[in-house]
Amino acid sequence: MKPDSPTNTVRNVVDDIDAAVSDVEDRVKSTAKQASYQAEELAMDAQIKATETLNSIEQYIREKPVQAAGIAFAAGIVATFLLRKR
Repeated sequence: MKPDSPTNTVRNVVDDIDAAVSDVEDRVKSTAKQASYQAEELAMDAQIKATETLNSIEQYIREKPVQAAGIAFAAGIVATFLLRKR
């Protein structure tokens, strides 16, 4: 059996590195795609939750406008105290 020449050895190493890089690239693409899907799902869930919360607040304001105005007034006072320069 004839030993590998240095050129063949280098080619084999380059081929092995190329295969490893290709494998890593595929894994990164797959992981990025999966993360993208998960981010989309979380964004949709957050949008649904925000819409439900807004609808709940609107319903409370319609049912109890005086209490809602009082809460808004109190929140304004608290915000003024917190944001006021000292």
